[in-house]
Amino acid sequence: MKTSYSSQIKKQLIVSDIKSKCCAEAELTALLLMHEEDVFQSEDKNFIRRINALALKAKDMNVKRRIFTNIDKKGKKHYGIELNSNKMKEFPEIEEKFCCSNAFLKGCFIYSGYISSHIALIVSRHTFLIYFSAVARLLSTFSGSLTEIKSSSPISSALSFFPIST
Repeated sequence: MKTSYSSQIKKQLIVSDIKSKCCAEAELTALLLMHEEDVFQSEDKNFIRRINALALKAKDMNVKRRIFTNIDKKGKKHYGIELNSNKMKEFPEIEEKFCCSNAFLKGCFIYSGYISSHIALIVSRHTFLIYFSAVARLLSTFSGSLTEIKSSSPISSALSFFPIST
């Protein structure tokens, strides 16, 4: 089965290095805000490994983890991780660093992003929008503006924020 370009990018992002503790917190915050729950399940065990690695690196969030697997009615194996922390109820402020903004956007894209003729994130939570607008303001100080991207060269440019090869 042929995978989409978005899926290929997500796979690369999921296995990319986690640069620092602050970036781990920013990426984990994005995933938690997008998901709205503390239990993640996926057929992709690398996605669950990523969340576990982020939780381990984000020590200040003091996250307890429980990793599990289950098999659905069709016989497909699903991997899961449950995160539990009092601090997760109060999401940390994302440090005003370019790397943390990139990590936040990486978490958003991994969770709900796709690329067609433009890069898009599917968002449905008010709290997330507050964080995202703060990240957008920070990114605009570095790049000039954050706009809808519709042609291929700006997409390549936007993907350069993430530490992967496109």
